[in-house]
Amino acid sequence: MRYFVLSVLLLGLVGAVAGVYYWSPKYVIRITTGPQSGSMDRFVNGFIGVMKTKYPRVTFMPVPVQDLPSSSAALESGNVDLAIIRTDVSPPTNGQTIAILRREAVLFILPAKSSIDAVPRLTGKAVGILQGPLQAENEKVLDTVLSYYNVPLKSVSRMILAPADLEKAVHDNKVAAVLAVGKIGPGPVADAFGIVSKARGAAASLLSFDDADTFSKSNPGFESLDIPKAALRARPEVPDDTLTTLAVTYRLVARDSMLNAVAGAIGQSLFTARGKLLATTPAAAGIEAPDPDDQNPILPVHPGVAAYLNDGENSFFEDFQNYFYTGGIILSLLASLGAMIMGLLRRSDTAAERRTIAHLIEIAEKARHAGPEELEDLADDLHQTVTDVVQGKVGGESFPTANLAAQHARNVIDARRRQLGGPAYASA
Repeated sequence: MRYFVLSVLLLGLVGAVAGVYYWSPKYVIRITTGPQSGSMDRFVNGFIGVMKTKYPRVTFMPVPVQDLPSSSAALESGNVDLAIIRTDVSPPTNGQTIAILRREAVLFILPAKSSIDAVPRLTGKAVGILQGPLQAENEKVLDTVLSYYNVPLKSVSRMILAPADLEKAVHDNKVAAVLAVGKIGPGPVADAFGIVSKARGAAASLLSFDDADTFSKSNPGFESLDIPKAALRARPEVPDDTLTTLAVTYRLVARDSMLNAVAGAIGQSLFTARGKLLATTPAAAGIEAPDPDDQNPILPVHPGVAAYLNDGENSFFEDFQNYFYTGGIILSLLASLGAMIMGLLRRSDTAAERRTIAHLIEIAEKARHAGPEELEDLADDLHQTVTDVVQGKVGGESFPTANLAAQHARNVIDARRRQLGGPAYASA
């Protein structure tokens, strides 16, 4: 009976493994996504679509979040495996970079004929901040910049301005500069530059950060960015020469506990699928591989991605899918191993059962000629051996034989006691 139960349990285990193998999701990766109207949300959906087509055994599960701080918190708490992070907004301590998704310039747009040539000159003036879903984060950018240059935060007032109100605020000298954070090219930054230029009837200018490298060492969420000549396509050309400013980056970030092979495969898939993603969303235009030698303490490059960029390792997902073709072999080996273990246990138990039966027969043989003291010792030995039999030391097909041998030993002990004039065996 015991072996039947063990066999059923083993078969059940193999069946459960097979069921998990064939019917459960093979690999699930949770990734944050932003508000439904956000460009990053569209990027994530496009990325999931491309990955699903290429790797049907891998499931990417989108996890909606309200804003950038929530995305960081989700990765920090382990609720997701991947997250979209802006480097200056609460970067998670357990995050490592898979890919740079977009690089955004931090620009102070100055009206025509502005006398401001450095951040400290903003003291006592007002800075306009473009209205939008990231206005709170961009206001913190202003705080970081002012603090670096030792400008008291309270000495610079802020005005949150919608595009419709920006022109009037500049025209009426209510703001001395406008802070815009975004990509260089068509979009909100270029639009804001055009509005500021229109308000004064002449081309606006940009504030240069010649010490951007030094700034980024003190504030690793930022980096230095060179804007090429005429990047804003204004007339006259703006900037009129290469201009250095600050930048922040949006990154696809993984938890540092993610396997190197998985992280490397995600990075490889993202870089090679860039063309397909561009057909889905323009947000994919800024995708770039991180520098594997980057020593920035904020969101360092994941070792798996660095290994892929340096060595071009094979895709984990392709290897992962190949594992399923050999899964049957693994299950077969598991079943064979179980059968071998069962056989070894059975042979071991059979030998022990034979020894127990032989011992019962030995007790009977010794009892035939035993003296009173030896007979009592044999009776105690019989009692203990029968107890072992009842408790399962002998089972299955050997149990009837053991029972017969025990009864025979009991009868011999009773007969010998009667010969010696003692009481009959009473330990049954």
